[in-house]
Amino acid sequence: MDFSKRWSFRLPNADAALPTGSFACFEQAVACLSPISSMHRDSIDAEGRRLFSDRPLGVTSEFRPSVSPPPNVGNCTCIKCAADQVQRLAVQYNEDRLLNQDAPRAKHVLRQADTVLFIASPHSLVSKVVEWELAQVRLNGKRLAPVVIGDIEGIDLPQEIAKINYVAFDDSTVFDQRADELAHALNTDVAWLKEHTRFGELARRWRERGRPEEALVRGQDLKDAENWASRRPREAHIVTAEQVEYLEASRAAETGRRRAEETQALRRRHLRLAFGFIAACGLAYIAWFNRSYVAAQLALLMDVIRPQILTTAQERGLKAQDAFRECSLCPEMVVIPAGRFMMGSPSGEPGRRNEEDPYHEVVIPRPFAVSRFEVTFEEWDVCYLVGDCSWRPPDQPWGRAQSPVIDVSWSDARQYTAWLSRLTRRPYRLLSEAEWEYAARAGTTWAYWWGNEIGRANANCKTCGTTWDNKQTAPVGSFIANAFGLRDMLGNVWEWVEDCWHDRYQGAPSDGSAWTVACTDDTQRVVRGGGWNDDPADLRAAARYGGPREIRNSVNGIRLARTLNR
Repeated sequence: MDFSKRWSFRLPNADAALPTGSFACFEQAVACLSPISSMHRDSIDAEGRRLFSDRPLGVTSEFRPSVSPPPNVGNCTCIKCAADQVQRLAVQYNEDRLLNQDAPRAKHVLRQADTVLFIASPHSLVSKVVEWELAQVRLNGKRLAPVVIGDIEGIDLPQEIAKINYVAFDDSTVFDQRADELAHALNTDVAWLKEHTRFGELARRWRERGRPEEALVRGQDLKDAENWASRRPREAHIVTAEQVEYLEASRAAETGRRRAEETQALRRRHLRLAFGFIAACGLAYIAWFNRSYVAAQLALLMDVIRPQILTTAQERGLKAQDAFRECSLCPEMVVIPAGRFMMGSPSGEPGRRNEEDPYHEVVIPRPFAVSRFEVTFEEWDVCYLVGDCSWRPPDQPWGRAQSPVIDVSWSDARQYTAWLSRLTRRPYRLLSEAEWEYAARAGTTWAYWWGNEIGRANANCKTCGTTWDNKQTAPVGSFIANAFGLRDMLGNVWEWVEDCWHDRYQGAPSDGSAWTVACTDDTQRVVRGGGWNDDPADLRAAARYGGPREIRNSVNGIRLARTLNR
């Protein structure tokens, strides 16, 4: 039987059947709930053994009542009941007593259930107890199997059992066949249902105890739980909001523990570097002839003593234009808000080229961070001095320190971002081309973020009206910031991005991600922004070029992005 569909069945002698209630199947046992539980447990167990004795349902095959039976009910079974006993049950049964006194026990049985078998009869469909039980089924996310006994035509059915398929139990000659079908249906997806019950109990206890961290799952148990939640069978009951909250809290705690462990490992690594530095400093002449190396190691030592890496809470609390720096010589990062913009250039924009077509909308779905300035020689040299960057680029010589690093290839830039990610245990990277243009425009649609004309002294290019025009790079931060707080986005040096070269935007991602497939030329990567010796048209926010990813020259530099944990 396919349990993914609503189903039910009729029992023999339906007119003299049970008055009301529901069964619950847990650990592959069947539990009798509500007014049905008024029958003696011995009778219930006996009938359960008769029905499922040759049809194992797992650990056990018993019927468990949810409330204490009233006295003198008689020898009534779960499958058939004499009419006079049914009437006596209806007279003796007090629904208010169940709701007021026995509800806690009934809740417990329902929570422990994997599947609830609801007995629908003319009496149960007007029962306050049954209405309450069905609400508990919804609350706890249990699988519901309605069983129809008696004539319920003309009675409004609860939503949970309104759509049912009948399996006939009215022919005694096929009783065993129908019982086989019932047992098979109850076994469907049982492993997933057992976990649903187990995690429901864990989540409830965690909530009732005040949400302590020690009650959460972790490690492999957490991975197994997340895998369980992700493979919910078709038509199975949902993972409840309480279970979702419990798993999310477990993942957050696990992430916090992992980051704390990573931070400790990073601090131990830096301490080893620091001890090596202290030993090296024992020789004064080494310190004198390697002043830059000593300064870099001192900076790393300070990062060990006074860590600056953002905690999870700090990172989630960041707002647009907030700035942070996660190590002494790391680039300063600025938070860029989520949003949408038109990428490329509209027809009629002076200087536009075919590779800026088609003009299309891109959505940036979540905030990210971008370095306020282009990466400087001072920042790059730290990576080189500690041995994680293999190339020490020349400065032409225009000076190092706060000048933007130049003569770096795309592969060199990736080496620097990989080192910074290892140093901080945070995801530093190059911007995607869409992220770069979004950050450069800062909410504007002009050719340049300040207007449609290059103006004077707004950037460094061939004819921008500065002392550096067509001569050399300017120190970073020489020009005013755009609306996102970023400096020198246009001009000074071209900035490598992650994307490979495509000669048009046809088929480009619309979600701001890097475009690294179906490349026009996979050996080339994109540069954006324009350089100190370029015409003003090359500084437009839409202007783009492709270059060999291993090329190094005096007009190419880098700017960083960092993915934020949201």
